[in-house]
Amino acid sequence: MVFANAGLGLLDFVEKGDPSVMNDIINTNVIGVNNTVVPFIPKMLEQYSGHIAVVGSVASFVAWPGSGAYAGSKWAVRALTGSLRNSLPKQIAVTLICPGFVKSEMTDPVEFKPFLIGTEKAAKKIVRALDKRRKVFIFPWQWNIVVLFRRLIYIFMGRAFQKKHDKFRLKNQSNLSA
Repeated sequence: MVFANAGLGLLDFVEKGDPSVMNDIINTNVIGVNNTVVPFIPKMLEQYSGHIAVVGSVASFVAWPGSGAYAGSKWAVRALTGSLRNSLPKQIAVTLICPGFVKSEMTDPVEFKPFLIGTEKAAKKIVRALDKRRKVFIFPWQWNIVVLFRRLIYIFMGRAFQKKHDKFRLKNQSNLSA
């Protein structure tokens, strides 16, 4: 089994006009997965068995405002994983794991963490999904509903983020005039 868990999740800060943060996110999350998985494929093909597990994110289905690079990178990971599944023999299982917010150093600074799940509970759920050789595993279960209704979610998230931008803009304008 090869388990690819490359993840860098930061806000894009596109308003600064500097693409370097976005580039780092995409490089880590997409190239990191490729660099982890691809070297093991020849051996799996030779032995005609194996299991590739890749950690994606629910962000590959629902792009939070301000996190286009993260969501885009995880969408790319979802596409790559699907392609691997369709390209490799069935004897080589390919599982895409799409967690929501899991308690970790990566999620600690995040203010809004719907359906937050503990690390130990998440690990147990992932192991069960791998044992069942699931193709795609989205968890916790609430995110499956969110994925189904993501168009409505975008409307509400967009409004909330616009308010945040308005506050940011007002704060910066008052700082400039002071």
